[in-house]
Amino acid sequence: MKFIKIYFSLTKFKIAFLSTFSGLLGYYVRSKDFSNIFFLFISLYLLASGSLSLNQYIERDFDKLMERTKNRPIVKGDISPELSLLISVFLITSGLVFIFFKFGFFP
Repeated sequence: MKFIKIYFSLTKFKIAFLSTFSGLLGYYVRSKDFSNIFFLFISLYLLASGSLSLNQYIERDFDKLMERTKNRPIVKGDISPELSLLISVFLITSGLVFIFFKFGFFP
């Protein structure tokens, strides 16, 4: 249970979900097609959450200095920087594989 809480904090679940929702709305406005919505949702969510966790990895030294960010999981020591980088790379790679598998390089 603790790892799930750390994961949601690392990937900023709310921000990733809202970004994903925004991307889905943009896709719908452009294409008016719901047939690929599941694959697009998964792909966008993986990319957004991976990018947000990568951002925390990159800014971990600066986060220690700021009051607002000093409670992030890497700074607090809840998760190692190496594991957070591994999670980030996995999420981003998975998102790219999903999107290229379904849509190809040039949709």
